[in-house]
Amino acid sequence: MKTISRVLILTIIAAHALSFQNCSKVKFSATDEKSVVIKTETGGPNCRTVLETINTDVKVIYVVDVSGSNDKTDPDQVVRAGSISRFYNSYASKTNFKWNAISFSGTTAKVRLAEGDGQLFSDFLSWLTGHTDDGDTPYVAALDKTTDIIGADPTPTSLGKYVVVFISDGKPDPAVEDSVLKTEVQQIVASMPGRVSFNTVYYGPNNADASDRLKMMAQTGGGNFLDTNKNSTGTLFSISDLVIVPGEVCE
Repeated sequence: MKTISRVLILTIIAAHALSFQNCSKVKFSATDEKSVVIKTETGGPNCRTVLETINTDVKVIYVVDVSGSNDKTDPDQVVRAGSISRFYNSYASKTNFKWNAISFSGTTAKVRLAEGDGQLFSDFLSWLTGHTDDGDTPYVAALDKTTDIIGADPTPTSLGKYVVVFISDGKPDPAVEDSVLKTEVQQIVASMPGRVSFNTVYYGPNNADASDRLKMMAQTGGGNFLDTNKNSTGTLFSISDLVIVPGEVCE
């Protein structure tokens, strides 16, 4: 009887543990930016209302740092998968939203999704949460891929908007001059004049050089910038409050 009871208890514990593990894998999928009260202060225009009402194509391009330093700066994916999932869940039902994703680490950047539907974007999020961060932080490779993905858009429209969200926890490695990054961003926004915004997020330790560089990139690309160290809710932020929708009047 004692043996049976012990087996029963262990079975219950194992089932509970499995349930917890399954919940942890989808912990970002149950919420959206409307159900979680977050106030994100960027100091720039807020396009949340535009995002909720716009009917023209909005092509969101996430450019996500998956370098090794994320083991310390975002080990639980609160910044990256957390913020991206909340934004996706807020607008997944809008058929005019198109989803793109690029990851960068080591010496390369990879297009993980181009003009994908909801299921494919969910697959990207699953990949992101399960990925082991490693390698360096190749900004130039990531920016080149961003230019490529816009240039290769299979369904371009004359009114379509491209909203780039570049998320990183550190400086470019290998090192690169700010002037080079500025030129790269200028090329991205020039690829579809008046229809691209380049928005950036910095979430590493307090570092003026790293933060100012990403701020410069956002200013060059006509987007907003967020340093989570200066955000009132820290690493919990709303992408709806961050991104600029190009060509639209935001608050």
